[in-house]
Amino acid sequence: MAARFFEEDGHRTIPLDRPGNLYVRARPLACTRLVVQTGRDLAHDGLVRGYTPDAYDRASAQWLETAAVLAFVEGLASVDHEGLEADIHVKCAAEP
Repeated sequence: MAARFFEEDGHRTIPLDRPGNLYVRARPLACTRLVVQTGRDLAHDGLVRGYTPDAYDRASAQWLETAAVLAFVEGLASVDHEGLEADIHVKCAAEP
């Protein structure tokens, strides 16, 4: 499932207006879906402490709902002799 996620999102080249050492962009809903599915598999095998499979499904529904309000989160960090500077941008998903 993780490999399919990366294939679907694909590789993109994004021009940046300033130099940086690390650029990260994440789609919270897609990431949360991967984590929820992994947790669901573990819960159904009894490997998530404090959660039955049904309790995990109820809890994870809220996590998915929360993640759905964000389209993406991205950040660019740069380090030099004076310290660390980071710009973080969050874009909310359009309402249906």
